[in-house]
Amino acid sequence: METNENPKRDDRFFTFPVCLLENGIEDIQKATYKIISYCLYVEARKNTGTGEEKMKKAIKYFKIPLKPNFSYQTIYDEAEQIFNTIPARPPKTSVNVKIVKEFHHENKDEFEIVCFLAFAALRSILQKKPFVRITNDFFLARMAGHNKALKEDGEPLPESLKKYCNRYQIDKIKTELRNNWRLKYYGFKTYGFYISFQLELTDLIFQVEKKRKKNVNKLYKEEEKEAKRKAIYKLYSTAP
Repeated sequence: METNENPKRDDRFFTFPVCLLENGIEDIQKATYKIISYCLYVEARKNTGTGEEKMKKAIKYFKIPLKPNFSYQTIYDEAEQIFNTIPARPPKTSVNVKIVKEFHHENKDEFEIVCFLAFAALRSILQKKPFVRITNDFFLARMAGHNKALKEDGEPLPESLKKYCNRYQIDKIKTELRNNWRLKYYGFKTYGFYISFQLELTDLIFQVEKKRKKNVNKLYKEEEKEAKRKAIYKLYSTAP
């Protein structure tokens, strides 16, 4: 899967809550159906007319292929139901429409699906930031459609994702995203790892190391201040 983080102007993106990624490994068609339906409904709400008329415009906008004997009103009603199940202010991600349609219509193996979930998860964490630092725990939680890290929200990791909850599998996912999804990541002597889809690797490393240098200098100044305080206390407390 080769993605394009500098898309042409006519490319469309689906922006949707990460909770729709839930159970994506078990049934990617169902997950992508919900994603497409949610985004169609969001777009339809911007239009005027009946539900049928609004949905027709939304489907045309996203260029969604439909089966024979479909009903725009039925699609609108089902999409509305999905939309109404979403909790308030959920974290969202954004994925190219072409990619979502590909995973909905084509047969994908489990690892390909896992990488799709991982890509969407990282996009939800980055949002518009050029780079961020994340932990494996938070990474896996977002892949499962959770808002917070597993330890924070108490939600268990789905059985289908548990086998990826080790360094070997996570590194394998990150390598695939680096090779075919244009992810840049860096984690030398850091807690967690840094990710970016905007920066080149050299720029990402520069930003991380610049931040590390700033933190080291700040820590040194704090230690120097504390050492001076202790030295002065020792000097005057032992003076005759």
